[in-house]
Amino acid sequence: MYDVANKVKSYVKQLYGPRSPQYKQINALKFTKPYPAKKKKPK
Repeated sequence: MYDVANKVKSYVKQLYGPRSPQYKQINALKFTKPYPAKKKKPK
């Protein structure tokens, strides 16, 4: 999801320009990479 969101942001920026309302709106969305799950210690 993170990679796709960044690609979409880049596409919209190229399509409409960095100062367009469309890009400003989509750029306001923040996505973060998920952290890998912690491994459980065996008992």
